[in-house]
Amino acid sequence: MMMQLRLGIVGLGFRSPFVKHWHRNQKGTYSLLLQKASHDIDVIHMLTGSYVQKVAAFGDVDFYQDEANFEADNLEHQTDWPIDVEDNNVVIMQLANGVKASYLQNHFTPDYQRNYVIIGTKGRMENDELNGTITIKTRQTDALADKSDITIQMKPTEGSHAGADPKITQAFVDYILRDIEPDPTPWDGRMSVAVGVEATKSLRSGGGVRDVSQEKP
Repeated sequence: MMMQLRLGIVGLGFRSPFVKHWHRNQKGTYSLLLQKASHDIDVIHMLTGSYVQKVAAFGDVDFYQDEANFEADNLEHQTDWPIDVEDNNVVIMQLANGVKASYLQNHFTPDYQRNYVIIGTKGRMENDELNGTITIKTRQTDALADKSDITIQMKPTEGSHAGADPKITQAFVDYILRDIEPDPTPWDGRMSVAVGVEATKSLRSGGGVRDVSQEKP
C-alpha cells in the first residue's frame, strides 16, 4: 500500500521545562531532532513497518533571535548557555519500503500536541490530540461537506507521562520476571537516533539529502 505520513509536534516554546535550560544549547543536547524527535521517528517507524533510508532537513533559531520574544517568554539570561539549538525544524524522509514521511517540530507555538496525518490509497486518517479524536475519510468522502466517514473517540489514559510510564514499567517487569521481551528492540532505538543525527547534519549543512546507514555491526 502506498502511504504518506505527516507528523507535527508543537510545544509551549522555550517556556516548557524540556527546552528551558541546557536543552537550548548544542553542547548540552546537540539537536532537538535528536533529543525530542527520536520518539516521534520511533512512531513513524512503527506505523510504517520500515526504517528511514534517506533524510533532508531545514531548521533555524528564528523566533528567539529576537530579544523581545526571549523576554516575553520569561527566559533567563544564561550567557554560558545561549540559544543555538533550532527552535523549529522541517524534515522529509524516504523509508526503505517506499513510504514518504514529513515531520515538523516547532517550539514557539501556543499549543502543545502531536498531530499525525496518514494518507494511503484508500483514504486519510488524522488525530486531534487536544480533543481526543481520530477522524477517517475515505476516497468516497464528500470533501466539500467537511465530514468524516468515521470518528473515533480515543480512550482516556491513566498515569504519568500521558499514561506511558505505567506501560513502560510493566514492560520492564515482564521482561525481568517473566522473560517477555518488549516489542521495540535496541536496533529500533539506534535507527531513530541515526535519523535525528543525519537530519541535524543536513539542516546545518544546507539541507542536502543524507543516507541513514542500515548496516548492523
